[in-house]
Amino acid sequence: MPKCSQHSTAQHSTAHLAEPSRRHFFLTARKFAFLIAITALFFISPPSQIAADNSSAFNKGVEAVEAEDYHTAVSEFTKAIKIDPNSAGAYGGRGLAYRELGDYNKAIADCAKAIKIDPNNAFAYINRGVSYADLGDYNKAIADYTKAIKINPKYALAYYGRGFAYGRLRDYEKATKDARKACELGDCRLFNKMKENNLLRD
Repeated sequence: MPKCSQHSTAQHSTAHLAEPSRRHFFLTARKFAFLIAITALFFISPPSQIAADNSSAFNKGVEAVEAEDYHTAVSEFTKAIKIDPNSAGAYGGRGLAYRELGDYNKAIADCAKAIKIDPNNAFAYINRGVSYADLGDYNKAIADYTKAIKINPKYALAYYGRGFAYGRLRDYEKATKDARKACELGDCRLFNKMKENNLLRD
């Protein structure tokens, strides 16, 4: 998926000349999805008062995500959910694993359950946003990234994802704004990549 970078001085009259590089950049969504998978390890957490066996299954699910063994991750998070149906972290983790397996509808459904249990779960909104983006529904992705930003205004990854989605919709002004904000918060990948591809807007 994208890497923090946005801002270009190219004029609309010559926009078509940069089209190949734009496609190359904005079609790297899977790279962003993988980034989310790794970053998720720092945002998914078991619920309080969790049973020891649930904690074990949850931790094994996290370890499986880290090892990119998403089938095992789904299995372990499912075990954790059966033990504690109110585990937002387990639903979020399984949703992440489903998304990495390309089962975006199940990923969206699990993220929705995580959000219902914990409305302030910014990670679940981002994970669902990535799934919507993978399905090409960038408007829904933007809506979820925006909700994550409202929960945590300093969440660089949310600005990064929303900037990417705006870029796919060719709204480079808004993409640039989000890329700059992400960079201010310490993640300049999208900004730098957009600059490299002459996509930044003043």
